[in-house]
Amino acid sequence: MFKHFFNLEWKSFFRSSSFATNLVFKILTIFALLYFIVVFLSLGIGAYFIIEKAGLGDPLRVVNRYMIYYIVMDLYARYMLQKMPVTNIRPLLYLPIKKDAVVRYSLGKTALSF
Repeated sequence: MFKHFFNLEWKSFFRSSSFATNLVFKILTIFALLYFIVVFLSLGIGAYFIIEKAGLGDPLRVVNRYMIYYIVMDLYARYMLQKMPVTNIRPLLYLPIKKDAVVRYSLGKTALSF
């Protein structure tokens, strides 16, 4: 069922009137995503050595002390700033697809959206 939904999304992406704009936007999003992965990974590795060199204590304890605040702030920021992906359900109502499969697919798209 996932393959069927993915196939429908793929066709709607390539058949849309703003295909070139969407493609450029997707490519720029991928580059931005890769850039931020590298920056935050290097910041995370470097922070261990910076905290250790500054003598603030065990770096893992220092980071874990503030981890709950980061998780709450991150979830709030994601919820407020994330553009929710939309599944066009009207064409799917005529097909022999269970409604719970459509709902699970839509929720899965939201979980994997950056």
